[in-house]
Amino acid sequence: MSSADRKKALLIVNPFAGRMRSRNGLFDIVDLFSKNGYEITVHVTSKRGDAVEFLEKISCDYSVVMCCGGDGTLNEVVTGMMKLPAVMPIGYIPSGTANDLAASLGLSRNIKRSAHTVLSGRLCGHDIGNFNNDRYFTYIASFGAFTKVSYATKQPFKNAIGYLAYFFEGIRNVGEIRPYKVAVKSDELETEGEFLFGAVMNTTSAGGIFKLDKELVDFGDGKFEVLLIRNPRNAAELSDIVKSLAKRQFDNKYVTLFKTSNICFDSEKPVAWTIDGEFGGNNTHVEIKNLQQAVQIYRP
Repeated sequence: MSSADRKKALLIVNPFAGRMRSRNGLFDIVDLFSKNGYEITVHVTSKRGDAVEFLEKISCDYSVVMCCGGDGTLNEVVTGMMKLPAVMPIGYIPSGTANDLAASLGLSRNIKRSAHTVLSGRLCGHDIGNFNNDRYFTYIASFGAFTKVSYATKQPFKNAIGYLAYFFEGIRNVGEIRPYKVAVKSDELETEGEFLFGAVMNTTSAGGIFKLDKELVDFGDGKFEVLLIRNPRNAAELSDIVKSLAKRQFDNKYVTLFKTSNICFDSEKPVAWTIDGEFGGNNTHVEIKNLQQAVQIYRP
């Protein structure tokens, strides 16, 4: 097969994701795609935001853009893609620590298997979140309890002990948990009060803190799942909240779950937000819009 006949694939690799698993699997990915008729270009990221900067400068003639890293790396790939004149299919090869979105999509943590999914899987439309018109997220934007953990945990710590790093960092942050007075407005619901946690999601799993039923979440329906947890007044109410989340019961006065395409959050004091596991800034006003099936991702 001549080089002119070979399909083109771009592989973006975060060498520090997870326990540096992507480094070990790099040759396997390149070998697999080369044997299947692809001319493959590899870009290894060296800093935060590297993938976004790189994608902004490429041509749009790749058959697939693959991301080998964690959810944060995928966020950069999607963010860079959204700035291009044409959106290319995405292959996600998860090698991070948490890989929340990968788990929701049914992608294997085995690098070889996920690479095969890009070759033989189905291409599915995936909703993307627009955060205050200048940022994007692939699976979650959140505020409140434990949201700081994902971006505050240092990469060497995560590489050393894996997912337990989030647990230990979470314990360190327990004393910092406090409610946020927020007004929430969407077509489906308007409410305000003191909330321990709020999330706008397109996922069935978030940080191991809670899970949603797979039947509830449709990744391309143009709707987000919004979860709001009100501040408990005492230990008994806190216990009820924990039980509700464990049993996936979201129909009581402490926990609210609903679907929407667009939503706004307003607060008098700045609230720290997390976007796909990375710091999303301190905001008094947040507007989130659903960009239905803005990208396509290969799934098993």
